[in-house]
Amino acid sequence: MIYTLTANPAIDYNIACDGLSANTVTRTRNAVYTPNGKGLNVSFTLDHYGIDTTILGFFAGFSGEFIIQGAEALGVPVKPVWTDGITRVNVFLNAGPDTEYNMVNAGAAIDEANEREMFELIDSLDDMTCLVISGSLPPQHLRGLPGRGPSSREGERR
Repeated sequence: MIYTLTANPAIDYNIACDGLSANTVTRTRNAVYTPNGKGLNVSFTLDHYGIDTTILGFFAGFSGEFIIQGAEALGVPVKPVWTDGITRVNVFLNAGPDTEYNMVNAGAAIDEANEREMFELIDSLDDMTCLVISGSLPPQHLRGLPGRGPSSREGERR
């Protein structure tokens, strides 16, 4: 089983408008919300090709629930570690043929207990043949992610 770890998942909110002006109401169209993050995308691609995969990650609040429900609706299971706060929502605004605004949020912080829970989860995965760690780290992440942890398999090549 290939597991992917997305430490800082997101909802990508894509919208379009005909132009953007300061201090005015801008009507948008074509709103699309998608579960996203580099590790999630790896799992979605593996699943597309029929390869067994499961998503690991840090999730928080209603947006974390949305991401998990979206991934599972696509047929990819998720093993979450829940944190405080809200999983980030990134906004991508297409304001015309040559203009795009990308507003990427920092995400929910993780603490030592969250990190420990993730390492324990990873240690419990007896069917893991590969772990893909991909994407950005959340704010206030600990120095141990990735690379150290309360692992009996520390240093073991898997």
